[in-house]
Amino acid sequence: MVFNKENKRNFPAKSDYGIFVSLDIYSGKPDPYWKLTDEQIEELKLKLKDLPETKMIIPEKYAHHGFRIYNKDKIQPIPQRIEVFRKVVSYRKKRKVHYFEDINNIEDWLFSLAIEQGYEEVVNRVKNSE
Repeated sequence: MVFNKENKRNFPAKSDYGIFVSLDIYSGKPDPYWKLTDEQIEELKLKLKDLPETKMIIPEKYAHHGFRIYNKDKIQPIPQRIEVFRKVVSYRKKRKVHYFEDINNIEDWLFSLAIEQGYEEVVNRVKNSE
């Protein structure tokens, strides 16, 4: 993840396409991120199905700010941007943010994918700080 002059995140490079996951842990330096494979995209579609709505949960201060999923290709039915944090999945539907219970363990799945991508040390640090 990079920042432009206005300190806004550009994720990932404009020329990159696909669905990307960011482990949002740093402030002021690039966060770890990776691109989902076609198989992982299909698994994400299944995991997003039938999640029950819940209320927004305002977490206490934690070093880890969750995962962000960016759907640069606008692959349906996956929302363009999804946030996953502390067993809550959120994304915009019709200009309003909706919150869902993570009953399909998306957060745990994303942690396992982060480890597969070589971010085991970062994942362990995050899990030990919670």
